[in-house]
Amino acid sequence: MTPAQALNKHRAQEITDEQLLRILVTYDSWCVPSQPEDDGHRMLVLQRDEGPVVEAFTTEEAYAEHMQQVSEQPFGWMTVSGEWLFSNLNDTLIALEINAPQGVRFTFKSKVFATLRNWSRSVLVERALVTQMDDAATFQLLCESTFLIVSTQPDVVPLQIALAPDSNGRTLAAIFTAPDALNLYLQAAQKSTNASLSTHSVSGKPLFSSLASMSIDGVVFNCFGPTKPLAVSHRFTTAFLDN
Repeated sequence: MTPAQALNKHRAQEITDEQLLRILVTYDSWCVPSQPEDDGHRMLVLQRDEGPVVEAFTTEEAYAEHMQQVSEQPFGWMTVSGEWLFSNLNDTLIALEINAPQGVRFTFKSKVFATLRNWSRSVLVERALVTQMDDAATFQLLCESTFLIVSTQPDVVPLQIALAPDSNGRTLAAIFTAPDALNLYLQAAQKSTNASLSTHSVSGKPLFSSLASMSIDGVVFNCFGPTKPLAVSHRFTTAFLDN
């Protein structure tokens, strides 16, 4: 689904906020007005009556269409990933204005920028796990990132991390990179258990330290999607600490 299609479906309440955010953040062809600097380009900040904003366009065609409508000469532009775009939203801005073809518009106010940056980080982690699993930089990224877990005994310390289902009978701790992945697990769990479950946000370093000390076979990231589930052995957690 393209960002433009996602925006229309979200407006029609056919997809959730989380589904929209994942589509926008994982999109890699945003067209963003830019201005040159000594070390490259940066997003062009536009001054509105309410304050400074930045714009992003789903396609070059959407950008050209918009500039024709406002009767302005196009600025320079750069193509960036959603991961980059949303991670570079700072709190000096009041909004990000998204434009798609045929006048489809969507505005993110600054109050949700922290959420957008978190989503960007989640996608960065997901991609690193797939492409650079054993890289030292990936271990550092995981150490500095935040994950979501489910506890089966909320009042017990340390937290008892819920397991992912496994057809081979392995004990795999369920770890989640983003809210939508967590919610898919919770939806499935509600159908199979009456146990009291609680959710927690945990930094990477203490999380993997806890996992390394657990008597488990391994870890699985996002066991119910929406990304492809990724299982790693218990050795991964000890390798993480070694790095």
